[in-house]
Amino acid sequence: MNKINIRSNLSYKARTADFDRYLCALFAKRHIRESLFSLILFNSEIAKISNVVSEPTLGHIRLQWWRDAIEGIYRGDVLANDIVAPLFAALKKHNYTKVYFHQLIDGRALDLQANKIQTMSNLTDYAEQTSSPLLYLFLETMRPNKATDNDAIFKYTREVGISWALTGLIRAWPYHCSEGHIMLPSDLLENDKMMDSTNSKAPSENVYKSLVEVGMLANSHLEEAARIKGLVSFKEIKVIRLLAMLCKAYLDRLSQYRFNPYIVESSIGPLRKQILLSRVAFLGF
Repeated sequence: MNKINIRSNLSYKARTADFDRYLCALFAKRHIRESLFSLILFNSEIAKISNVVSEPTLGHIRLQWWRDAIEGIYRGDVLANDIVAPLFAALKKHNYTKVYFHQLIDGRALDLQANKIQTMSNLTDYAEQTSSPLLYLFLETMRPNKATDNDAIFKYTREVGISWALTGLIRAWPYHCSEGHIMLPSDLLENDKMMDSTNSKAPSENVYKSLVEVGMLANSHLEEAARIKGLVSFKEIKVIRLLAMLCKAYLDRLSQYRFNPYIVESSIGPLRKQILLSRVAFLGF
């Protein structure tokens, strides 16, 4: 396969795996896009593990495989894998901080546990661990050798990562619930029957209230990021700023429908996303 086809294949896989982050990555400088795509693919691969294994033990085995693969990448021992190979190429260019990869992997171990989330504080920690480290890697891609030298940029990225993950949990709730993955705090759902599976647009009262609380929490983190963004150069972290704008669009749309993800209109279509991101990327608003 020639180099052009490899690039095209990497882009296609990233688009299929995580369309939203892929769209934002398209607005990055051309020479770093492949690196961003490789990070997106890695994150998508570990994020889906709990959905494709038949029992937790198999999921932990897969996560350990990825821990070993990451260690191998840093030793220069690269496995013949469609994700590992481009990840190694990205590492050679950007000298990524290894701990961020392990934080993402360790965060996904929680997906394999029963009673995953006990409190809203636990949910925030989960959101941070499974989202923010990926954006720190984005930072290291966009700001070589100075990714974390600016406290405002680092804090902004952390807040966007948390808000993005919380918003994603709301949007994915119907799917997670149908698969038996309850990603809401158990202290809010105590003695709740969850929902009548025969009525896909009627979350129970406790579930509904929990989704609203998660939405408010996501908004609070995004608002904190907004208070910081004046201290941050848009060009330096364009992809993360675009993710923040898309996150805000999702939250604004969800709030119009009282954070009920079962209502189709609470989502945003791909064309609208592209228009929104293009406007922000090229016009700044």
